[in-house]
Amino acid sequence: MNFFHKEFVTPSGRRIGQKHRPYLIAELGLNHNNDLTLAQDSIEAAAKSGADAIKIQSFNTLRFIDQTNPAAQELSALFSWLQPSRELHELLKNEADRLGIDFFSTPLTIDWVDTLATLNTAFIKIASGDLTNFQLLEKALLTGKPLILSTGAARMDEVARTAAFLRAWEKRDAFFLHCVSLYPTAASQVNLQRISRIEQATGALTGFSDHTMGTTAPALAVARGSVAIEKHFTLNRELQGPDHFLSATPADFAEIRERMDEAFEMREGQDDSWGEEFAGDEFGKRSLYHTEFGIEAMRPRVSGKPLASEFLRERAREYFK
Repeated sequence: MNFFHKEFVTPSGRRIGQKHRPYLIAELGLNHNNDLTLAQDSIEAAAKSGADAIKIQSFNTLRFIDQTNPAAQELSALFSWLQPSRELHELLKNEADRLGIDFFSTPLTIDWVDTLATLNTAFIKIASGDLTNFQLLEKALLTGKPLILSTGAARMDEVARTAAFLRAWEKRDAFFLHCVSLYPTAASQVNLQRISRIEQATGALTGFSDHTMGTTAPALAVARGSVAIEKHFTLNRELQGPDHFLSATPADFAEIRERMDEAFEMREGQDDSWGEEFAGDEFGKRSLYHTEFGIEAMRPRVSGKPLASEFLRERAREYFK
């Protein structure tokens, strides 16, 4: 399936695709604590640590959490505290432009979609929980912005159905992220083989939204073919808020960047062995020799040396026909 774009060029000039350095997204999410100073310090630290983009979550609590449900009152209070203002969005967008990285967000309520388009975000991100929220997807599609879609807690048929929905809309500039909706995700649950399964099921580029506590999984995901990595980011894991504890610090992020780039360098290459390998292989390969023991394959290989006998030439033709 060659429907979806195999390369993206973002507003900051980053290229996303199999042949390009993996795109690293600092998921600030809710970790700005609705504090402009904390948000500004966070984006500066993320850019310095090697992030290509910073992302938050945009929502209106009254349209996100059922206010009549007694069991949701604590959750409603939490999101009301963390509900970001337009001012915070504008601050991060302006800072991202100044720092030369991309800014985008995940609209968790439909009213924020047009606002994000007005702010000219690099992408619109679709959360795992909204992968089959076709009302929100349609609204996002109408903006014309490129989409990134997470796939946590999704069956493969749901992933394929959303990909088919995008194809029906002729939406080519979209890609998916393998995601595990467990916070934090244990090593035994990371399930990196799903990256290639999602790519096969959708025909789209695929990355990884990481919820592990460490720094190992992003590099392994890149080695498995991920073109983008999303990782929660915080200045301090001790800060108040629901996601700080599982987020990467600036030092962690710098390590992730370095290890991802190393994994990408190891992943890239060519079909044949390197020319340098052939340059000195005469003592690693063999030619046929007449010896006191009969005809033997021995080192060194002599370039252009004929087979030892017509009999062996016939054997070779028979073997390779």
